[in-house]
Amino acid sequence: MKILALDYGRKRIGLATAGYLKIAHPQQVLKRTELKNDLEELQTYIEENDIEEIVIGLPKNMDNTQGEMAQEATAFAHALEKKCQLPITLWDERLSSWEAEKIIRQSSNKRKKTHQKIAQNIDAIAAAVILQCYLDQKT
Repeated sequence: MKILALDYGRKRIGLATAGYLKIAHPQQVLKRTELKNDLEELQTYIEENDIEEIVIGLPKNMDNTQGEMAQEATAFAHALEKKCQLPITLWDERLSSWEAEKIIRQSSNKRKKTHQKIAQNIDAIAAAVILQCYLDQKT
């Protein structure tokens, strides 16, 4: 089963996938435009990559409450579910961006060009962190 994870944001959406090996891989970052276009672009990606399940990061507050971004992510999840007709799971993503930034900081010891490429993909890395946490919890 191929799973797609999304790190939802107002400006960008990070994508990561995992297949039968249950290892999350960062894929790409989509620049947000308008909802209709974002949904169309994601549906195309889903169809081209034979995605069967979607996990969307739910940005809860540290006290476990849901703020404005969590409500936006939930609304986006409902719109995508209606569009693509696939099961969608909202997954607590607290600290996923921090974890992605940690990965980037650790790469700073490597070549500068590699570090810059990783930094440009922080949203896809965050999506991979979300997906790996989801996969680890399921097993």
